[in-house]
Amino acid sequence: MEQLNIPMASSSEVSSPPPTSSPEDSRFQSSSSPKCAKRRSPYTDNEKLDLFFEHLNKKLNWTFEEFLIALTSKSDYKNTRRQQSVGKATYLNTSVLQHFLNRKHTPHKTLLPRIRRALLDGLDIGNYELREEVLELGKHSPFSQYQSDAELTGFENLDLSALGELMGEYTPTTIKLLKAITAPKRGKSHGCFEHIPRYVLILAVLCYTQ
Repeated sequence: MEQLNIPMASSSEVSSPPPTSSPEDSRFQSSSSPKCAKRRSPYTDNEKLDLFFEHLNKKLNWTFEEFLIALTSKSDYKNTRRQQSVGKATYLNTSVLQHFLNRKHTPHKTLLPRIRRALLDGLDIGNYELREEVLELGKHSPFSQYQSDAELTGFENLDLSALGELMGEYTPTTIKLLKAITAPKRGKSHGCFEHIPRYVLILAVLCYTQ
């Protein structure tokens, strides 16, 4: 019978255990893992701001205003996504919005009135939100259309609490505006129902005009 010559492994190969990774190897492997923590930027926020505006002004020869005007004038997909990001960060981020609109937070005291007025003009709030509220309130008594045969009721017989809830439910923005206008500059209000009869008169007139 023919014998087969099968090469045998050396004793060192048989006796050697499988290679194991050292702690240093494990450390290097874990750092290259996709689950590893995101590397922190070597720049501070102030340094990033300086670099951003330096690149914008010196490299691109742009002001920040020119950058925003150029961005909002584009309608392609890429810039539309950028517009959404800018809009979300500016108007949906409470801290950013309050910084420019709230008198208590913003350092831009002289710019604040201009910003608020520009926003009000841009929103054209009287032509939509307030009108829609008045129209909705006009569907409910006692603000509904005048009926000649309806029983007349004086203010002394009105339930001010119920009227306040009714106006607050259907005209929240209008009531907020009226409260801001009628709030005393000095001193305290005399009560939560102090101006409700006046609000009723104002809103009744507005509902009648629709």
